[in-house]
Amino acid sequence: MKTIIAHDYLASPGGSEKVLEQLAKVFSKAEIFCLFKDNTIAFNRKLKAKTSVLQKIILDKKNYPAFAFLFPLAVSATKLNANLIISSHHSFIKNFRKPKSALHICYCHTPFRYAWHLKEGFLKRKPLPLRILLGAFLAALRYWDKRFGSVDYFVANSKEVKKRILEFYGRDSTVICPPVDTKFFTPGKKTAGDFYLVVSRLVPFKRIDLAIEAFKELGKPLVVVGEGRASAELQRAAGACGNIRFVGGVDNSQLREYYRNCKALVFPQAEDFGITAVEAQACGRPVIAFAGGGALETVVEGKTGHFFKEQTADALAGAVREFESMAFKQTDLRENAEQFSAKRFRKEIKSFVESKIKERNLGSV
Repeated sequence: MKTIIAHDYLASPGGSEKVLEQLAKVFSKAEIFCLFKDNTIAFNRKLKAKTSVLQKIILDKKNYPAFAFLFPLAVSATKLNANLIISSHHSFIKNFRKPKSALHICYCHTPFRYAWHLKEGFLKRKPLPLRILLGAFLAALRYWDKRFGSVDYFVANSKEVKKRILEFYGRDSTVICPPVDTKFFTPGKKTAGDFYLVVSRLVPFKRIDLAIEAFKELGKPLVVVGEGRASAELQRAAGACGNIRFVGGVDNSQLREYYRNCKALVFPQAEDFGITAVEAQACGRPVIAFAGGGALETVVEGKTGHFFKEQTADALAGAVREFESMAFKQTDLRENAEQFSAKRFRKEIKSFVESKIKERNLGSV
């Protein structure tokens, strides 16, 4: 059986790419297709993926948002010829064309954020003329996104995303949480250090600006791990504060050491799921999280972390102060993290796909 795994694009690695990596392990004979890939990033180079015409059009892959208006056109022009197609979708890729007999299972990280649940905040940040143009584009994109899909079955990465799929697409879905490498991310031998940690793509919706503002007020050490188009803006916001340090992208071994040695992971965003929150817990460290989105499914108040209910810098700063008088057990943190293991993900996604293949009498994968 010919199988294709379709992913939106390979730019800066994040949670969706960790899912793609595990899908490629489960379906080891599958081809991988994406709209484009940034080959300056080692993670992307090791994944052998076919690309669309956008690979040649987007010369500077780090400036890919400027070409977003071309993505629906590129997807609509793409026909993937296979018996089984599994899409790893967070923006556009699920709407490719396929043979009528092909089975398309969409692992949905989220319906496209800026077209759906984050559209108002996204448009508010733009000047009025651009806001009008983008508003029209996003309205057309929502129509295309909802009407022209080829998905037979949706898999949601969290209960939060399951609700979005039902609200925006009118479709039911099965929840299979993303994989976390709990064999690699383990507690260290040392006690926690004195710094707090952010691990994230540095893009606006991650709300790292709240962490910067809160820790400027607190004066406590904060280490920011990650890269992204908002990096320069966030560093300007931090200014000359000696307590806030940006270390850019790091490899997994370095990341594990940051997790192991931090006091807590700071998680200010309303995430779809939030793999980093589970990685930190796997390393024995608690999470200070905004009480929204996927964190409500991965963090247990008072047992593996502490929530703040308003998405403001003041509320985050208050939560940090409260956190410092709380105690957490490493055994509780590990136990909670292990239910999201990569092994569990591979087993669940393989079982789901095989059940749908059997229903269609398509043979074996």
